[in-house]
Amino acid sequence: TNLNELLNKLKIQKNKVAIEVNGEIIEKNKYPNLILNKEDKVEIVHFIGGG
Repeated sequence: TNLNELLNKLKIQKNKVAIEVNGEIIEKNKYPNLILNKEDKVEIVHFIGGG
């Protein structure tokens, strides 16, 4: 599974999140090419507007 597939499964829009894999922030253009392994630690931060 790559990061785009993960976001689709979770129904998350990629333009509203930042993703870190194993402590490294991943650029959005690398989502399709980054294949996740079982051991990977993925952190997804979702941006929410407010005032």
